[in-house]
Amino acid sequence: DPTVKLEIHRLNSYDRQCQVHWLTREKTAKAGVNYEHQEGLLSFQPGEVEKEIFIKLYDDDNWGGTLEFEVCLDPERSHDCLFGEYMDIARVQRIDDDVFPTNRFRDDILQQ
Repeated sequence: DPTVKLEIHRLNSYDRQCQVHWLTREKTAKAGVNYEHQEGLLSFQPGEVEKEIFIKLYDDDNWGGTLEFEVCLDPERSHDCLFGEYMDIARVQRIDDDVFPTNRFRDDILQQ
């Protein structure tokens, strides 16, 4: 199954350690069906400016259109961090590459 990589960039307070709690949140994509729900705590050491998060996506042979979920940074469960306004949520869109309504007849459809 494919994964999506998100980069979390630290924009201030480089001289101290901070910890950022993050989690996935459903929108039109459903956890356990379209992606793997995850959450964690990123620890930035002094001088560190970037961390990566990898989220597993689930793929099937049925067409599902464009689906979305969010990756949210949680200020209440983070430590020694300042959050920029509107910079704590990333919307992840997954565009389905399957043929409508299913890939069962994909080869026949693409030959026409």
